[in-house]
Amino acid sequence: MTLTTPIIEPIAIVGTTGSGKTYAAKGIVEDLLARGRRVCIIDPLGVWYGLRTTADGEAPAFPVTIFGGDRADFPITTEDGAALGAVIADGLVQASIVDTSDLTGGETIKLMTPFFETLFAKNREALLLVIDEADAFAPQNPVPGAERLKGAVDKIARRGRVKGFRLMTITQRPAVLDKSVLSQIATLIAMGLRSPQDRKAIEGWVKGNADENMAKDVLASLPKLARGEGWIWSPGADILKRKTFPLIRTLDTSKTPEPGKKLVEARAVARVDVAAIRAALGAVGAKAIEPTKATAADLAAAEQRGYQRGLAEGEKRGVVQGQALALTRMRSALDALRIQEIPAGSLVADDGRKDAGPEGNHRPTSGAGPKPSAVASADGALNSAARKMLAVLDTNPPVRRSWQQVATLAGLKARGGHFNAGRKAIIDGGYIIERDGLIEHANPSPGAAESVSDPAAIVDMWAASLSGAAPKILRFLFGESRDGLGGRQGTKEWIAEQLGMQPRGGHWNAAWKELRDNGIVTINGNIARLTDLFAPAELNRNREASNA
Repeated sequence: MTLTTPIIEPIAIVGTTGSGKTYAAKGIVEDLLARGRRVCIIDPLGVWYGLRTTADGEAPAFPVTIFGGDRADFPITTEDGAALGAVIADGLVQASIVDTSDLTGGETIKLMTPFFETLFAKNREALLLVIDEADAFAPQNPVPGAERLKGAVDKIARRGRVKGFRLMTITQRPAVLDKSVLSQIATLIAMGLRSPQDRKAIEGWVKGNADENMAKDVLASLPKLARGEGWIWSPGADILKRKTFPLIRTLDTSKTPEPGKKLVEARAVARVDVAAIRAALGAVGAKAIEPTKATAADLAAAEQRGYQRGLAEGEKRGVVQGQALALTRMRSALDALRIQEIPAGSLVADDGRKDAGPEGNHRPTSGAGPKPSAVASADGALNSAARKMLAVLDTNPPVRRSWQQVATLAGLKARGGHFNAGRKAIIDGGYIIERDGLIEHANPSPGAAESVSDPAAIVDMWAASLSGAAPKILRFLFGESRDGLGGRQGTKEWIAEQLGMQPRGGHWNAAWKELRDNGIVTINGNIARLTDLFAPAELNRNREASNA
């Protein structure tokens, strides 16, 4: 009997950090991928990408499509949940990873709630759905706003079998996993569990499926299990077995780094047919856009709704920032209606205009001059990445930013086909002026918001756009300074100590990389401090004048 046999009803793998639970799960997933089964993995830690490489890192393994995260084939935003759920449910990708490791808790809720709801509504064929760190998606006591997310996962656990779901949940804290999810499992793989609360959380399930002496022996052994060792318990299949799980065949990217030992790197990966998947995604998008036409009343109502929502959120960030956010929300609401009028296949347009103006700036070939913001127009000539970037740049007066900064503020990753297509479109269309690596809007809209100049408001703006630990570091460095001239500075180790964080690991390092890439911090020697990005606009202008 193989480990894949029990995966008909829900299965749970529980174990403390370092017990080998993700490693054991990967072995099961490898077997299913080798059989050509449909698999979708929810990866909040960014550790499953090793499935694409053999264990020695030298050869390709399984062609798994990655959505989101640092190794994304397709970058995703918090607005893509429903579309991504439909893509996976429709079988457009055979095997996939949804990587949420670079999202905050709030962003994860916003993305994954419609994802799970759409996936449940549309899936009809057998699909192994692996949810790593499942307690983050279906906690016993969800934070406000996460109730729908918990309910969507609970529905898949309780009712998903008839729709083809084969659910595998992985958690190091069964005590905080929703009991209605835990109660649905038919097979339990219990690795090392040292916490009495976590052992007690599975006690009811164990005692309900074994005689008292057997349950007592299993529970007593859990704190003593070696790494990689666990119990497989499937009452329906009459299986109760203690075993050490075999070595996996793919790269172990969830392994904890050990002092003096170098981790194996992925020097070859299985490639996915990105072009074919993109074409399939485009086909789905075209079918999803109904050829209904927005009326003038629809547009007016959308404008008012967007404006009011933006103002409500903006009150927390000050009047100036609130007005800017209101205009952005208004334009997004208009876009949602106007995109219905875009013909299929025109979501990314290239009109072939490549004439360059002075200093290498691209201009339209027509004599009309630069176009107004695409966000405020209804021509539908640009993809969503281009529209989001133009919305960031559309301020009066225009603000010069790097491509990386524009991407971050627009909620995009500054890489990949989606971003590159948007970048090309706004350059070719003459929407921007590019000089010395910085860009600005060539012709801001008549209603463009004022550029944010107050240092505290700039901090709020960036904190809302950064991910992971980056906002926390930014706010700490800014400190109580309200003029951008003070603030804190120090070594990264000291900053970590003040924040109660560990100055190592992917979460910490990714935050600093994001801050440096966006020109937010500078590190001289070993001392980190904020850049002049947070100095008042008047001070920056004076400095630019003195440098000239």
